[in-house]
Amino acid sequence: MGTLPVVGTAPLPVVPVADRDSDADLVRRAQCGEREALVALYRRYVSEIFGYIYRQLGDVDEAEDVTSETFLRLVTALGGFDQRASIRTWLYAVARNQLRDRWR
Repeated sequence: MGTLPVVGTAPLPVVPVADRDSDADLVRRAQCGEREALVALYRRYVSEIFGYIYRQLGDVDEAEDVTSETFLRLVTALGGFDQRASIRTWLYAVARNQLRDRWR
C-alpha cells in the first residue's frame, strides 16, 4: 500500500477506492459484472467469514474449504441478491448453511 506525504509525524495510508465504497455500491457493481467490485467484497469479508467458520470447525483445512464454498456461492448467486439484508448478513447465512451441510 502506498503512502501520502507526511502529515504531522506519521504518513497516511492510501486507501484504495474499493475500501471506501459501501457494500451496497460494491454489490450493485458486482451484479453488473465488475470483477473488481467482487474482489473488493471478497477481500473485505474473507478473513471475518473464515474466522467464523474456523471457530465452528476448529480445523484450518475444513474452514478453508467451507470459506471457499461460501464465496463460490457469492459468485453464483449474487445476481439474485436483492439487498434486503446486508451482504455481510447474507454471507454469514451462507456460511452457516454450508456448515450445516458439512455436519449432515
